[in-house]
Amino acid sequence: MNPNEQTISKGWILEPEKKFLQSNLLLNNGFEHKFLTKLSNNLNLESYFERKDKQKYIYKNRQVHGNKVIKVSTINTSQNNEADSCISNDPNQSLWIYSADCIPLLFANPVNGMVAATHAGWRGLSLQVIQKTIEELEKYGCKRFDLLVAIGPSISGKNYEVDINTAKKLYQTITTKNNISTSQSKHVNDKIRLFNQEGFDYLKFKKKTNVDLRTIAYYQLMLEGVPDNNISINKNCTFSDSDLFNSWRREKSINRQYSYIIPKKV
Repeated sequence: MNPNEQTISKGWILEPEKKFLQSNLLLNNGFEHKFLTKLSNNLNLESYFERKDKQKYIYKNRQVHGNKVIKVSTINTSQNNEADSCISNDPNQSLWIYSADCIPLLFANPVNGMVAATHAGWRGLSLQVIQKTIEELEKYGCKRFDLLVAIGPSISGKNYEVDINTAKKLYQTITTKNNISTSQSKHVNDKIRLFNQEGFDYLKFKKKTNVDLRTIAYYQLMLEGVPDNNISINKNCTFSDSDLFNSWRREKSINRQYSYIIPKKV
């Protein structure tokens, strides 16, 4: 068995040349998307995408570790817009984000074909960029319980140490808000209560601690009303899997990898 195949999460596909990963959750619902690896040569792949279908154009924000969400069809896309999340329902648009150790999240609504691409590090998660994205999608007819979300490769908890104040900010985002249905609330709240209790007990005795950003994102999504079965989490670690991914914490460089998704015509 290829050593890399052992690290690929259930429900995810690594392309044979290891240039990108895809989530079966999105593929099975007809959404074109990719989480590129550093082997894809990002810029060349983007150029290929533009040549393949000149009617589709690539949109990218200038990411600033914030919580601003942009609806791409309502802005001047020639500008260098600052935001960390973008949404669209136009099948002629492709939404791109770049990341290294932060999380790339791709949202899709199979009912109306709308999508979102979101970049979330600890700052974005603390500022509730996931909540803001879902609220923006709701404005255009998306229901929370219909949303599908693929959480792409990012740094794992065992390799991500932060100071206690940062950890507390992240834990606090999964202790207050609750948009889940009554039938789900006890199950989800019990899981989160245990997770938080373990985390806060640990914080009492440390100046620094390890935090898994994808776990925080997962609980934020559930508290926003996204069903557990509609969330697909990739387990690859950008820090550990040096043959596949760039990592700021490992390399201290500006190298990133891109992810993209395209709205579906329904």
